[in-house]
Amino acid sequence: MAVPVLFLFALVFTTTSGVAPPPLDSWSISGINSLKRSPLKPTNFRYRYLTRSGNCLLFKPDEVSIRIAATNNVYERAITVTCLTLSKITQYMPREVFANVSKSHGVGIFTLAETLSVYPENADLVDRPECFQTCEGVCNNTCTFDGRKYSEVAGLTNEISLSNMESILCLPTDIYQGAENILTHEFAHLVHMYMNDTWKDKIMAAYQKAKSNKLWRQHSYAMENEYEYFAVAAESFFHDIIRKDAKSTGGMNICKNQRICSDEMKARQFLRRHDPDNITYKKKKKKQ
Repeated sequence: MAVPVLFLFALVFTTTSGVAPPPLDSWSISGINSLKRSPLKPTNFRYRYLTRSGNCLLFKPDEVSIRIAATNNVYERAITVTCLTLSKITQYMPREVFANVSKSHGVGIFTLAETLSVYPENADLVDRPECFQTCEGVCNNTCTFDGRKYSEVAGLTNEISLSNMESILCLPTDIYQGAENILTHEFAHLVHMYMNDTWKDKIMAAYQKAKSNKLWRQHSYAMENEYEYFAVAAESFFHDIIRKDAKSTGGMNICKNQRICSDEMKARQFLRRHDPDNITYKKKKKKQ
């Protein structure tokens, strides 16, 4: 029986990276600073390998797989949840798309206390004493496009897609307070980063059309560029974002009567109806 398949749900970066959205207004950055004072084990990594069939293995298989690298400070349950989440997203992904993503450095899970600079890919983003509270001049590389310090963001995607454990497990220290799944957001960035130009062009066209027609809240994080447009759409599609601030979501997760879409089905129906170009479906009887 044919099933609807999410063929496209993320975005691509060229020289820039996908950055996790800002925290909720009610969250104080002092929460992250207090975490950094907690003692940590010296960092090393443990790995899992996600296959196209949805298995998460302890060893690198002969078949194509996506690597998951978690620091030793990450709870084992966070790795399990990551495997389940990514399996749901990739289960109907076309073979060539999955294969392309497998060429990346995969997915990483870190703790907020460690910061994302614990990964070699981001070593140059670490904050420095001379850059305290400034993004000017030589300190520009320590800050995101919207003026946040990389040492304080919950996720980032370049060659590797990084998400923090606190968000994945909805811990009390989660800066999104359970309202947003940064794993889905950042993995969406990674998928699109490794997609072919045909689909990148489709995303750009959909974004420009949505912006021109003012389908979503203008000047919101979701409409900052075509990258965030599709990453937030991916979260909304999988019902992984329930934050209420439209200045972040652009309203992509708001269904009837200005209320958050109540489930995944309603969220998808709303996206199809309101902005049909931002998600492409394809009928597929079975994996090829």
